Amino acid sequence: MIWRVATLSFLLTLSYLCFQPVKMEDGKEESMELGTQSQSQMDTSDSQNKGSNEVEEKNPSVEKSGEMKPDKTESDSGSKPTNNEKSANKTPEENMVEEKKSEKTVELKFPTTLEGFGYKFDEDGKLGDIETGEPFVFKVRSHDDSYNQKRYEALGEVITEYVYELLEKEANLKRVHIPVDASEGEAQSFIFMTEDALTNPDKLLLLIHGSGVVRAGQWARRLIINDNLKSGTQLPFIKRAVDSGYGVIVFNTNENRIRQGDKFIPVRESSTAVDHGLYVWEEFVSKSAARNIAIVAHSYGGVVTVELAIEKEAEFKERVFAIALTDSVHSLSHQEVSSSVIKLFKRIAKNWVSSKEPLDTPVPSRHRYECPQVSAGTNKHEETSWSSFESIFEMLDKAYKEVTEIDKEEL
Repeated sequence: MIWRVATLSFLLTLSYLCFQPVKMEDGKEESMELGTQSQSQMDTSDSQNKGSNEVEEKNPSVEKSGEMKPDKTESDSGSKPTNNEKSANKTPEENMVEEKKSEKTVELKFPTTLEGFGYKFDEDGKLGDIETGEPFVFKVRSHDDSYNQKRYEALGEVITEYVYELLEKEANLKRVHIPVDASEGEAQSFIFMTEDALTNPDKLLLLIHGSGVVRAGQWARRLIINDNLKSGTQLPFIKRAVDSGYGVIVFNTNENRIRQGDKFIPVRESSTAVDHGLYVWEEFVSKSAARNIAIVAHSYGGVVTVELAIEKEAEFKERVFAIALTDSVHSLSHQEVSSSVIKLFKRIAKNWVSSKEPLDTPVPSRHRYECPQVSAGTNKHEETSWSSFESIFEMLDKAYKEVTEIDKEEL
């Protein structure tokens, strides 16, 4: 058990460290490569600069250099020097350090709506300036990377709520709070599902995102902000699945703690991604009517999928007919997987990995126990889900046809 916990911790750390951005001189970020796979910063703090902006956002709570006024309680001839005199007696470097210290003591306030940030999504799902249509600009303060990053993260939180709204209003999913038996005032998380997720007798699709800042309905925040909603969210997968007759459950594996006042309270049964996955399986998937279950999981979502197979082996083997992974960081050789589960993954799973090779080109695995790997048609980790979209559903359609034909033969 200790070895298994250590393995999960290692894989989670790997999912964070392998995809960190490299700052370039122009302020942009490039992805680091790990082995043969170019795995750009995964889902964590994945800022990308586009364009430039000469105008700083106004923040009245932070004083700028040169705007500080002399202390009026002291006369010009008094023994205490004025603030301006203090600045004049220091080097520019010392003044800059003082300004940074002053800014650190001030809590930055950012808008809580897209309109407040001056952005909106157009008809094609692209985020742009409300007035000019220009794409998102990361670098609004040329010498303040900390402010730019915090602004980006604040916008990301707004994006998260926006995607939740799309799941409910555009994809017609319902939000279900967990744990279902929570007492009044207890910390809760939530998932999303179609109305027929538990009653559809035929097939059910489970969507599991990766680690980091992403939440239910998202594959990659960077793509949502810098590319479009189609490539960065799970909406196209949900719509295609519903059109294909699936019930759908959208996991929310990173919503592990809820802020209550000044504290963050762990969510019972969902304090980790794996705990969340197991609880959703036990409380919803296991109780669903679907005979056939398919899974699409990205990055650390693959680790969660493997853990489901380990903990729920008998039911998993009986009901899951297809597993589509996108640049998964799982390890069948290190997660204490039984030989029967390894055989199952080799038979029904496929991992679309980041690669420079054309889409669906076989990519050799580093370990003989792994499931088949093919190229996602992109060498960027966060793009693998969208790049593989059509191929994934071709696989699901083929696998479903095969399993239903077997059922007919048995009848």
